[in-house]
Amino acid sequence: MTRPCAVSRRTHPCLENLRSEASTWHQPFEAVITHVRACGWPIVEGPVERTGATGRIRSIYLRDPDLNLIELSERIPPDVD
Repeated sequence: MTRPCAVSRRTHPCLENLRSEASTWHQPFEAVITHVRACGWPIVEGPVERTGATGRIRSIYLRDPDLNLIELSERIPPDVD
């Protein structure tokens, strides 16, 4: 059984900018993935391609210190295969 981490979501360096379920960043998705890995935050799944509400997306999944599942994703432009 996995226990919740004692680190607060507000103070963890990889999660401090997540203020809601939907956050936006202005850097390449690969840089976000690299940052998450550099922080030592385990990626539960991904990157994987999914279909979101607005079309195709590429996502990674991780857990916050309270074990909530967090999805980070980027839209895939319609003209990219």
